[in-house]
Amino acid sequence: MSGNNPIEDVGDEFHDAALRWIKGSYPHSRRTACIIGEDGATEVVWHDLAEMGMLGLMVPEEAGGIGANAAIMCRVAEAFGNGLLAEPWIPVAIGAASLLQAAGKDLTGLAQGTTRPVVAWTEPDRRWSRRASTTGINGAGQITGAKTVVWGAAAADFLLVSAMRSDGAAAIVSVAAELVERRCYRMWDGLDAAELAFDAAPAEILLEGAVATAALERSLDLMTLATCAEALGAMARALDLTREHLRTRVQFGRPLMTNQALRHRIAEAWVEAELARALVTRVARDFDSYQEVERGRMTAAAKAQTGAAARRMAEECVQMHGGIGITDEAEISHLHRRLVAIDLGFGSMADQVARFRGAA
Repeated sequence: MSGNNPIEDVGDEFHDAALRWIKGSYPHSRRTACIIGEDGATEVVWHDLAEMGMLGLMVPEEAGGIGANAAIMCRVAEAFGNGLLAEPWIPVAIGAASLLQAAGKDLTGLAQGTTRPVVAWTEPDRRWSRRASTTGINGAGQITGAKTVVWGAAAADFLLVSAMRSDGAAAIVSVAAELVERRCYRMWDGLDAAELAFDAAPAEILLEGAVATAALERSLDLMTLATCAEALGAMARALDLTREHLRTRVQFGRPLMTNQALRHRIAEAWVEAELARALVTRVARDFDSYQEVERGRMTAAAKAQTGAAARRMAEECVQMHGGIGITDEAEISHLHRRLVAIDLGFGSMADQVARFRGAA
């Protein structure tokens, strides 16, 4: 711990607690059990997260949470990234918690793990656009439209959906998951997602107009920043595995680590990862002091830097493992998939640069 900054010290404590759980209770085999749907595996993990207080990390203390800030959130996300947590902690404990808090809703159930709300905002043929939604809600409180690649929706009990009122005003509405047509699947990186279709489903309007737009922007910025921090942990794990592989793998009578070209490639990937870490740390530290536009620009910058570093680290490490690196049995292959997915999620580098410039 730093010993100088109380916030950093608290963040380190939460990081260490999450990392101890990852190392002791979430081995790669347990993650696999969750992904393949082994009976009870996901429920046990979700219970653990609730018991540790991680589901209520961003929930105010008066609602039974911890009331952490973005800097502490990122330290926890980094620990979870080191263990490739497959459960939808970010869309539930970060994204949904932010929206529900803005709407003044009770967050006790979320913190205790008895409810699982997720944010549904991405739409077919609109990539990662945050602009006006084509999903609509009429005067009778019925929502019609579709959302795509909704992270965490498979196990959600209700959905927080971005929509447009008939008068053109933005809205955030709550819809019971049982009233929505869901096509659930696992993405390339093992995380769950769903395609959603709303056919005049009854909904409750939580936020409207400029307030709804601002709340959604903050929620998405928090989730984006959390995935950046997750990438930092995943990159650190990938680097550790690759260093160990190069030290133990012998070719022509010598360990691969003696190859200077390989050492240089590892060093260059590490430098990119550390540059990303510096930017993510700065944005997390100052997150709540930014004005909305500047917060969005800085989050986009952090995502662009981290996405590029994540993809390079993923590609370098899996290549240095050779053929074994792309097999399902090898942990590095799962890290590779998640890091590439993080680069693309919430918008690729091109999308983030456009947002940084104010064009998206």
